[in-house]
Amino acid sequence: MIFFYITYIIAGVMAKPDWGLAIRSTLLPRIQLNPTYIYILVGVIGTTITPWMQFYLQSTYVEKRISVKDYKFARAEVILSSIVSDIVSFFMILACAATLFYAGMSVNSAEEAALALRPLAGEYAFILFGVGLFFASSIGAILVPVSTSFSICEGLGFESGINKGIKEAPIFYAILIATVVSSAAIVLIPNLPLIKIMVLSQVFSGMVLPFIMIATLKIANDKRLMGEYVNSRGFNILAYAGAYLVIIMTAYLMVVSIKSII
Repeated sequence: MIFFYITYIIAGVMAKPDWGLAIRSTLLPRIQLNPTYIYILVGVIGTTITPWMQFYLQSTYVEKRISVKDYKFARAEVILSSIVSDIVSFFMILACAATLFYAGMSVNSAEEAALALRPLAGEYAFILFGVGLFFASSIGAILVPVSTSFSICEGLGFESGINKGIKEAPIFYAILIATVVSSAAIVLIPNLPLIKIMVLSQVFSGMVLPFIMIATLKIANDKRLMGEYVNSRGFNILAYAGAYLVIIMTAYLMVVSIKSII
């Protein structure tokens, strides 16, 4: 699967970006306080640190019976995966910035985004980006419904788990199937602005993320539960600062939205 993520990196390089500008903009971003910028920024945060992944990780670790002796390996896996994910995301943004944004083009679907790269970045970049997009979407279409099923079943006390059969966890699989079918039905609605809906969903994820982070941090700082693995002070400062920063941005968005309605 890592091969298909590498396609984004190759597509980003083939787009021939201005590397100097890309590096400067990454290290010294031009922060804007207008509603559109904050809206997209919250969405980028929501799609980078996804709330559903927090639930999915803990559920699968419980199901796999990851013990304390496996902690260092589980932690290393999460750290490595996060680094790879951020690198891939960087090249996705880079490819689109060097082509679509540079040409002043807007897209209304994932298909248009891939096709628009063809005249701007070349045939192979278009194919690589499309392949990466397909597999990334496929993974999301599988994991997000599974995470939803895990969360609902664990919250309501129903049996859950991929390793269990349908007879052992009927509610889990019923929710999973219902989520997949309903999502597919919505996507197939003609003329639906899918890009806007996808961005909105990620903005919503960014808005609820801080509250999940704070709840998780309270558990991670409970010495009775975590013992010697309790969070360090430095990590807490970074995590809480990030959570409260997103809360401030979300509050700003809500105030601006209410003002525009009034």
